[in-house]
Amino acid sequence: MRVFPNGIDTGLWRPPARLSRDPGAPAEVVAAMRFAARKRPLAVLEVAARARDRLGGDRPMRLTLFGEGPERGRLERFAERHAMSDWVSMPGRVGRDELRARYWDSDIYLTPARLEAFGIAALEARTAGLPVVARLDTGVGDFVVDGVNGLLGADDDALAVGLAKLVGDSALRAGIATHNREVAPAQDWPAVAALAEDEYRRAGAT
Repeated sequence: MRVFPNGIDTGLWRPPARLSRDPGAPAEVVAAMRFAARKRPLAVLEVAARARDRLGGDRPMRLTLFGEGPERGRLERFAERHAMSDWVSMPGRVGRDELRARYWDSDIYLTPARLEAFGIAALEARTAGLPVVARLDTGVGDFVVDGVNGLLGADDDALAVGLAKLVGDSALRAGIATHNREVAPAQDWPAVAALAEDEYRRAGAT
């Protein structure tokens, strides 16, 4: 049995040369998803808040959560209740070109989804050069190796620890980002198509 991965146009998401960033600027954390309960958008805010608490103000961070859906009201109430408006923004759903540009200008991608069979958005972010913080028990593990392409955690507490570590350790963050920028993932459409062709040839030979 062979399992075929989803594919993306890696050339479309590959980032241009990046200008040097102000080392004192807030770390830019980004997430993108449909605001539906199964995607766990509320967990994005919860994990980010825990990470910020762990940092204790020593290293500033900002979170931008892109998306739209029925959970928006719940997210807005949570952000208001926890005084997050000065460092969290939820600009809604944006087009692919704008999302890609925002990935290129960000530092970390966060996805706390548990029911992620693959994770196209996370793969796009990884291809755009972002270290990915994700659950290790999801399909994101098919293309994110812990400590190489990002940090994987067993639960939301571990995600908060990993996010705080990346925000606070600029050398670690830069090392992972450089790897992701220079090494394209294997899930490019031509490679996926070649796998399918190989499988058809194998089936025809039996």
